[in-house]
Amino acid sequence: MYLNRHHINCVAVDLSGNVISLIRVRENFDLNDDNYLRKIGETVEEVKKDTGLSDDRFLGVGIAVQGLISDDGERVTYGLTLNFTGVTRADIAKYIPYHNRLFHDSAAAGYAEVWDRNDLDDAFYLSLSNSVGGAVIVANKIFEGERRKSGEIGHMTIIPKAGDRCYCGQRGCFDTVCRANVLAEYADGDLEKFFELLETKDLGARRHWNRYLEYLSIGIHNIRMLYDTKIVIGGYVGAYIEKYMEDLCARVDARDSFKEKSERYLVPSKYKKEPTGVGAAIHMIDEFFEII
Repeated sequence: MYLNRHHINCVAVDLSGNVISLIRVRENFDLNDDNYLRKIGETVEEVKKDTGLSDDRFLGVGIAVQGLISDDGERVTYGLTLNFTGVTRADIAKYIPYHNRLFHDSAAAGYAEVWDRNDLDDAFYLSLSNSVGGAVIVANKIFEGERRKSGEIGHMTIIPKAGDRCYCGQRGCFDTVCRANVLAEYADGDLEKFFELLETKDLGARRHWNRYLEYLSIGIHNIRMLYDTKIVIGGYVGAYIEKYMEDLCARVDARDSFKEKSERYLVPSKYKKEPTGVGAAIHMIDEFFEII
């Protein structure tokens, strides 16, 4: 399950990580509204019913949120994106009567990407959704860092002067120029519609996309200089990026000091739909296998 600013996205996966049910409900994030909390529980029940799973075959609910999570998965330690720092798992899962745990959204998505792939032992997962985030993957595991802030690439400065103010309080962060909303806002908040306009050669959409790719190429270049590893482009924008990889790679290559070809290390995400929810669910599978 993935809770973001405007949606409750709930998926069910089988033991192989395949999505067997997906429900997306438009609901504004508001943990102070008991009706919202009830809707979270109702959505879980709806997905469970859709799969036909009995209680004894239902492993639990991974809940991914746009915030940093404590080591024990019980509390949001940094939630400025949606103003919910300090909220607990029990608060969010008030109406979920099953085993559950909280996860950081970017880490969950990155985990889904490497879970069953043998070609990504080391990688950086770049999440381009309603916020920009990342996950550092070392030896096929998420490297979380000393204070679980590893991969918070959204707060890397891209525009040092006169950039838009980020929710963190600084200006010119990567998040302000490459979150999915930057594109969706041109199409009345509809990212799919934006890419449809882009395909019809809409001049405004093309201008937005060119500017987006320029900023994205700066971010990717910086990530590559830091980690010297494969970079997986995921999130909402990552679902559409595959057909634009040649253009993006050319922009990244133009910045490369070592004259590398980014097509060798830059790859689109495997999961095109709800990678964050999938990653949170896969953690439940791993817990199950550890027990048995």
